Amino acid sequence: MNSTKSVYITIIIGLAGLLLTAYQIFSKEETLIEIECKKTLLTQYPDIPGLSAHLQFQDSILLTNLWKLYYTFRNVGDKNIIGEGVNTSLIGKGLPIYFENVKNVVAIFSKNDIAVEDESVLYFKQWKPGELIIIEAYVESTGVEPALCIDKRDIVDAEISLLE
Repeated sequence: MNSTKSVYITIIIGLAGLLLTAYQIFSKEETLIEIECKKTLLTQYPDIPGLSAHLQFQDSILLTNLWKLYYTFRNVGDKNIIGEGVNTSLIGKGLPIYFENVKNVVAIFSKNDIAVEDESVLYFKQWKPGELIIIEAYVESTGVEPALCIDKRDIVDAEISLLE
């Protein structure tokens, strides 16, 4: 009778070990970021005879093809993204952001407590699942619609999707 109990206990422990191993394999945390973009061409004027308008930056630089870009970065994964320290999820210092088809970044702002520095890097301490980073940028394009670029390899094991 005792040997039968030992067999059952061994089988139960073995099954529990298999279940725990399967859970750890299939419940891997993911780093997923969605980026939603809203773009507005600010220098698109109505075609009305006699109407003219000009935008200037710092009272001297004439702006053509000025765009307002509004980006919402959302951590939709189930893993914190650590921005600094020994356990950082970032490959370099901060998260580099790039704009394609842009000849001049006029202004760039963060709409929450995430800092934007050097017009091309996002710095943060910790980005929790469900949290947003909101960036507003004013850029002068090359005549083609501007686009945001982020290298998903700048964040360890990340998947990034751009929703436009």
